Amino acid sequence: MSRQEFVRSRPPPPPLPPPLRAGAQLHADGIRSATTASNLPWATAHTCESRDPGQTTSGTPPNTLVSQDAESVEVERPVEGEQSMEDEHRARARPAVTQSRLLQIVKRRRRKAEITHIAHKGHEDKAAIAALLAREGASLAKRRSQVRTRENALVQRENALTQRENALTRRENTLTSRENELPTTQDVPKQKCADFVLREGLASLRLNTAQEDIIEHYQSKITALKTHLEAAHDVETAVRIEAEGRIARLQGRLDGRSELAEFVKDRYRDTQYELLQAQLLNQKLQQKLDTATRSNDELHRQLDDAYRVNEE
Repeated sequence: MSRQEFVRSRPPPPPLPPPLRAGAQLHADGIRSATTASNLPWATAHTCESRDPGQTTSGTPPNTLVSQDAESVEVERPVEGEQSMEDEHRARARPAVTQSRLLQIVKRRRRKAEITHIAHKGHEDKAAIAALLAREGASLAKRRSQVRTRENALVQRENALTQRENALTRRENTLTSRENELPTTQDVPKQKCADFVLREGLASLRLNTAQEDIIEHYQSKITALKTHLEAAHDVETAVRIEAEGRIARLQGRLDGRSELAEFVKDRYRDTQYELLQAQLLNQKLQQKLDTATRSNDELHRQLDDAYRVNEE
C-alpha cells in the first residue's frame, strides 16, 4: 500500500489593506480605473489584473482554497524531486510582493495628488469668482454714488437759480410799488418826475438784461448737465447689463463646480462603503484560512501518530 498523507501547503496570507484615513477623497472616476477596468477597490484591482492566468490573489495555485464547510482534500505527497519542482514553479508563479506594493503606493499617491489638485482648483475658482463679484459690486456702487452726487449738484444749482429768480421778482415788485407811490401833486416839477422815472426805467432795463443773461447762462448749463446725465445713465445701464451677464455665467460655472463636488462626495461614500465590505470579506476569509490551517495541523499530527504506530 502506497504511503499517503493529507497535505495542504499554503504561503502566509496577504496583509489587510490599510484603513482609509479621515478626510481622504477619491478620484472623480470613482472605483473603476482606466488601467485596471475593474469594479473592485483599487487595493485589489491591481492584484487581480497583474497576476498570471490561473493564479489567485493570495499567491496560491487554483483549487486550493478551503470550502465553506471546511472539508479537507486528500492529495498524494510527492517525492523530493517533484516537491522541489513544485516549490520552484510556485515561487516563479507567485507575484512579486515588493513590486505590487510599490505599484499600489504609486497609484494611491497619484490619485491623492489628482484629488488634491481638483479640490485646490475648485477653491481657486471660487475665490476668483468671489473677487470678481466684489469688484463688480464696488464699481457699480461707485458709479451710483457719482450719479447721485451729480444729481444733488444739479438740484442745488436749480435751487440757487430759483432763489435768484425770486429775488428778481421781488425787485420788480419793489420798483412797481415805488412807481405807484410817486407824488402827483402840482407842486413837484414835471421835469424832476420825468428824470426820476427815466432813471428808474434805465436801471430796471439794465437789471432785466442782466437777469436774462444769467437765466440763459444757467439754462445752457442745465441742458449740458442733462445731456451728460443721460449719457452717464446709458453707460451705467450698459455696464449693469454686462455685469449681470457675467455674474450669471460665473454663477452657472459655480453651480457646475458644486454639482461636481457633490458627485465626487457621493462616489467617495460609495467607494468607502465597498472598501469596508471588502475588508469584512477579507477578514472572513482570513478566519476561514486560520480554521483550515489549524485543521491541517491536526491532520498532520494524527497522520504522524498513525505512521509511528504503524512502524511500531
